[in-house]
Amino acid sequence: MTFWRRLSLECTYARYTDKIVQTNILDKNIPNRVWDIPININKSELFSYLLSYFFSHKSWAMNCSAMMEIPQLTIPFLGQEISRNKPSWVFSFNNELTLSNGFYFYENFTYNSAGYDILMYNHPTNNLTVGLIAKFLKNKLIVGIDGTDLLHGSNWDNWDSNYLNIQSGCRGSYDMRGLQISITYKFNTIKSDATVRKGNSDIKNRMY
Repeated sequence: MTFWRRLSLECTYARYTDKIVQTNILDKNIPNRVWDIPININKSELFSYLLSYFFSHKSWAMNCSAMMEIPQLTIPFLGQEISRNKPSWVFSFNNELTLSNGFYFYENFTYNSAGYDILMYNHPTNNLTVGLIAKFLKNKLIVGIDGTDLLHGSNWDNWDSNYLNIQSGCRGSYDMRGLQISITYKFNTIKSDATVRKGNSDIKNRMY
């Protein structure tokens, strides 16, 4: 029972009218001339599903989620029509562990599957970040250190595109790996004296 109470599923449906996309069309008056122009798609749809799970026990907190999107889109392209209806998905997995009073370890991992962005095919990416946070002087002094993109997978500039019998693309060489050290000191904190009254509870929530 505990497992199911921590699990949530969200389903979303969106319908678009006159969605603007960039595509290639043939010039009807001049042979071999192609126009790269924005056009309106009369109707397109998007189905999305988000599955989330949260768990905590003593000094450990974990949450993970997976989102899948399925577009329903038909695009005019060089005198024909192409369909974009293959699913793509995003997965995330996060952990936080309290090592001792004032010391915290965390891990964040995200994965984006391959998928189409209209005419462009994007290859998958991932990012793994781990870090350590230490709080001193009644949480006024915060020192953090983290390493990002440890798997060297967040290079987003990897894509392919097809035009007639010509294939083009990019294999970027961006190295997003890095080590970051941060030091934060809070000189003063402001505490609101707002009281919850009927009709203003949402205002107070935004103040904290």
